[in-house]
Amino acid sequence: MATFAQLWLTALLEFKHRIIDPESVLASNWTISSSVCNWSGVSCGVIHERVVALNLPDMNLTAVIPPHLGNLSFLVSLDLSGNSFYGHMPRELGQLHRLRLMDLSFNGFNSEIPSSIGKCSSLLSLKLYYNELSGVMLGEIPEESGNLLCLETLFMQHTKGLTGRIPTSIFNISTLIVITYSNDSLSGNLPDDLCRHLPILRELYLYGNKLSGNIPSSINECYSLQLLELSANRFTGLIPKRIFNSTTLQAIHIFDNNLEGTIPPLTNAPMLWRLQLWGNKLSGNIPSSISNASMLEIFDVGDNFLSGLIPKTVGNLRHLEILQVANNHLTTKSATHEWSFRSSLVNCKNLNLHVNSNDLISTIPSTLWDLKDILELDFSSNYLNNSHTPDVGHFRSLLHLKLSRNLLTGDISSTFGGLQTLVTLDLSNNIFHGHIPGSLGGLISLEFLDLCNNNLSGVIPESLEKLSYLLYFNVSFNRLEGEIPTNGCFTSFSRKSFMENYALCGPPRLLVPPCKGSIHRNSNKTRLHALRYGLPTIGIVLFLIVLIVMYRRCQSRNTTRLVKDDLLSLEIRRRRISHAEFSQATGGFDESEMLGFRSFG
Repeated sequence: MATFAQLWLTALLEFKHRIIDPESVLASNWTISSSVCNWSGVSCGVIHERVVALNLPDMNLTAVIPPHLGNLSFLVSLDLSGNSFYGHMPRELGQLHRLRLMDLSFNGFNSEIPSSIGKCSSLLSLKLYYNELSGVMLGEIPEESGNLLCLETLFMQHTKGLTGRIPTSIFNISTLIVITYSNDSLSGNLPDDLCRHLPILRELYLYGNKLSGNIPSSINECYSLQLLELSANRFTGLIPKRIFNSTTLQAIHIFDNNLEGTIPPLTNAPMLWRLQLWGNKLSGNIPSSISNASMLEIFDVGDNFLSGLIPKTVGNLRHLEILQVANNHLTTKSATHEWSFRSSLVNCKNLNLHVNSNDLISTIPSTLWDLKDILELDFSSNYLNNSHTPDVGHFRSLLHLKLSRNLLTGDISSTFGGLQTLVTLDLSNNIFHGHIPGSLGGLISLEFLDLCNNNLSGVIPESLEKLSYLLYFNVSFNRLEGEIPTNGCFTSFSRKSFMENYALCGPPRLLVPPCKGSIHRNSNKTRLHALRYGLPTIGIVLFLIVLIVMYRRCQSRNTTRLVKDDLLSLEIRRRRISHAEFSQATGGFDESEMLGFRSFG
């Protein structure tokens, strides 16, 4: 009969022989010449030298796990995470009764979860997340998993193809501290008594499934619960009234569902720092009891049907960093249009304030610009106007300012140029007029600038060419004129940035007329080129002509001199003959001595 040592050796060697080990870690170390207790990733007990752990995480191994691993009966820890194991999880894993940790996450298993895992009765932590339970057989959670009565942490998130309902027996495991079934394809309802058997549950992650029905009313009976994540599901009905009556809850995420009704009062939530309810169908007012969550840092109720005023008590949340109430029907006071919450926000440091797409009808109070430590301010898509030019010079750390789609008028203040931390400036779709201030060239961190659909006139300041981080620029649908800057960031902007203006001009690629000044400059450049290269050519030609003329004149003078010399020689040779000599020579003029006598010619 084989001993335990022989069984362990056989199981591990069979495991080795099936593995593709590109880095040869096991090939060089797992040899029969040494004890298995000295093999990489293998640990043995101190006294009896039994194999108690097989931990080979992130070693780039590829294989189908052989059933022989089920013979490692004293195994306490099995960690094969971060490799490329695939195929079926062998049902023989259920023989590992002493196993406390099973981590097979980040692999490629593509079968159902074996029900035999429910026999691993000592299991404390089960991690099967990031696998590929897809293909012909889609994985379902076996009911036997509810037999893991010692289980403390259950991680099954991002397990592709994991379908069906969560077994109710899971919620009877009173030892559970963390339950994670996020980004799976689970459906069905949660049991209404979900928390009655989970006294020490701290974290419940069920994000991104197809769970429906009501949120269990017993949720407040998870007395140790710190994080509740039920977002991106199909829950309906009301938010349980007692959900905010918890001294332990730190984060509540139930956004992106179909919840209705009002936000329950926050009667006792001293530890709550994150509350996200956006993307539901909630109505009514934001409760003034929100201030009871004194540690709140993130409050997001956007994309609902909330109405009424933003409560002034919001300002008591001194740790508040994100106030997101966008896409609702919030208003100002009907008679005075007063912003009751504005003055209280001075207590909030590093605040990101999103009140866009509501029904705010009022003049922006000048005190809004005194919120020195605000990081982001979004009041776009409301009905706001201004009695004077916004003076934003007091902002010290502002990153994003969005005031688009309002009724703001007047000049754009030159104080905008002092916001050196500003990344986004959106003043589009208002009634601003006057010139674009050249001081905007001082926005050295700016990446997004939208001034379209206003009544701005004048030229586009050349100082904007210095905005080296500017990626988006739009001044279309204004009354701008003059030459479009062509250097710096402007080399990458298209015609869409400049459409429908009064008289902008520039390069042909922007589909605007060429600038007259540029035509004159081009003609001047042509003249300069003509002068630079034409004058020397003309000079050389003239020089050659002069040389030719002078040469011909010299030639003419020489010819004249020769003719004169010939004539002179003739003149010398010809002398005057007296009458007496002529008479004597002709014999007294005798006809017989005359030339041509008795002949012709």
